[in-house]
Order: sequence, then structure tokens, then C-alpha cells
Amino acid sequence: VPPAFPGLDATPTAPGTPGTPGEEVVARPRQERPGETAKVCLLLPASGEAKDDGAEMRRGIDMARQRIEKETWRTRRIEWLEHDTKSSEPVAVAAYMKCVNEGVPVVIGPVHPAPKTAIIPVAAAHDAILLIPEVGAAVPTLWGKNLFAIAPPSSDMGGAAARNMVLDRGLKELAVLHTQGVFGEGIRDSFVKTAEKGGGKVVFQRDLDPGKPDTWAAAVVEAVTQKAARGLLVVASAEVALEVAAVLDANGMTHAQVWFIDWAMFPPVLEVAKAHEALGRLHWVNRKAPSGAFADDFLTRYQARPQFEAGDGYDAVMAVANAVESAKSLWFEDIATA
Repeated sequence: VPPAFPGLDATPTAPGTPGTPGEEVVARPRQERPGETAKVCLLLPASGEAKDDGAEMRRGIDMARQRIEKETWRTRRIEWLEHDTKSSEPVAVAAYMKCVNEGVPVVIGPVHPAPKTAIIPVAAAHDAILLIPEVGAAVPTLWGKNLFAIAPPSSDMGGAAARNMVLDRGLKELAVLHTQGVFGEGIRDSFVKTAEKGGGKVVFQRDLDPGKPDTWAAAVVEAVTQKAARGLLVVASAEVALEVAAVLDANGMTHAQVWFIDWAMFPPVLEVAKAHEALGRLHWVNRKAPSGAFADDFLTRYQARPQFEAGDGYDAVMAVANAVESAKSLWFEDIATA
């Protein structure tokens, strides 16, 4: 569930501005402040592993930029500088430093988890604002006052699952099975911390190889039948979820409930669960898809429903544009404060 805060579509206060956010209106000509143009760097991949995510994010960014151009009440302009990160750590860091050395106050991006992880500590050591549209699987090691994000890290899925188990459903004996490495461990740590804070007890933990789905099913059976776990978080792929769903109708397993993350959110898992009378005991943790007027406009423009990346890119640009407009000056600190 997203946190409650004023929507990024909310138009900053502009005396005499007619209309409502998102509504096209006929207004007075743009009253610009002479020389007041902010530069913003966009770090997006046009190639490499994250090129498809980058393309989707660009669609949302382009929609936001076009909206900003039509909003004549804005008094400051933005000059957009774009760099292809090629889904690469060194290329992304080099592009970021190029922006910093040119005195650009705001950088938006990157997209791939590895460049994000690499850029975060670099950005924390500089003045330029870094707004990461989607933290996702990146691993933040530092987080300075000049760093911002639209979507949270993947590790937050662990806390969300724990709250649902303990606080919403009253399950106290819990288990977590996760992939090896920082991704799985981050979700596990968030899950354990939140569960224990809420009064739950993690009675079983194990890291497993996602390439061996049968070992996950055996571990789930062990957690339920030997450790009396009632709620289980499984951090793995759909292949693992298929095996886990198939054992939930075995002896001693019918009282167990399982939570998966977005990695396992595929229709075949539901079909297997239904065949084994476990459909009502499976749950998923995922973000809410983009909706409302933005989703309608996106569908009209691109004949497809927007993915998370499109919404994150749109919100990132709108957040920056509104901060640039309302800041006392175009200095780094003033924009960051706004």
C-alpha cells in the first residue's frame, strides 16, 4: 500500500492559475523569470539488459515533459540533457559525473539495479540532486540529503508481507525462504525485523538455490510440519512457486498460508494452487499498477497499459519540475528543500 502523501500531480500554488491538475486550460502567456533555466540530466538505458525498462520509463517521462510545456503558469524553464547509460555501471557513473562537472543541479535515473547501486554512494558525496525513479533491487549503502526516490527498494516487500501476516491475519509462527545473495537477504531482514516488532516469531529461515525448485517445496513442508510455521514468505521465482503451491494440500499442510513476491506472480501458479485446493491460502506482495487519468492517457497514446516504470518516470519528472518552480533559487540546496 503506497504511503499517504500529496499526489505528485498536485499543481504548486500559482496565484491566478485556473483549472485543476491535469486539466488543459487557456491561461495567460508564460511569464518567465529572465535567465531562470534549470538543467536536468536524464540517465536512461537505450541498450543493455535494462533497455526495455528504460523505454517504458521514457514513455512516462515524455508524457510529463509534454504536460510541463503546456502549463503556462510555470515561470522557470527546464533544459533536459539525456545520456545513454547502456545498462552499465561505469557508463552510468561517468554520465553522472559529466552532469555534475557541468553544474547540473538535478539528475534523474538510472534504471538498472547495478548502476543505481554504484551511483548512490557517489551521489552522496556531491551536491547534485539524484532522484532515482525506482530503487527496486538496488542496494543503497548511503542515503544523503540530496538523494530522493519515487518507488521504494524491493526489500520493503518483506515488511509488507510481515505486517499482513502478523497484524492483519494474526499469524505468529512464521518462516522465510529466500534466494541467496543481497536481494533475498534484504527482503528476509526486512521481514524478520517487521515480524518481530509486531509480535511474531520467525521459527524457520533458509536460503536456497532457485534453480532447484523441489528443495524449496521440501523446505516448506519441513517448516510447517516440524517447526509449526503458519505463515511463510517465499522469495523466489514462478518455477519455485509452482512446486510450493503443489504441496499445500498434503498431510499437515492445509493450515499453512504462503506469501510470494512479484517475481512469482504468474497465472500458472494460480492454476496449480486451485488444483490443490490452496488458492485461498496464497498471497502476493506487489506495487499498485499506475491508474487514473495517467493510465487512461497512456493507453490512448501508446495502446498499452502503463507498467510501473512509466508511472515512476512520470512522477519523477513532475516532482522535479514542481520543485524547480517553487524553489527559492535554482541552487542545489533550495531545489532539494523544495
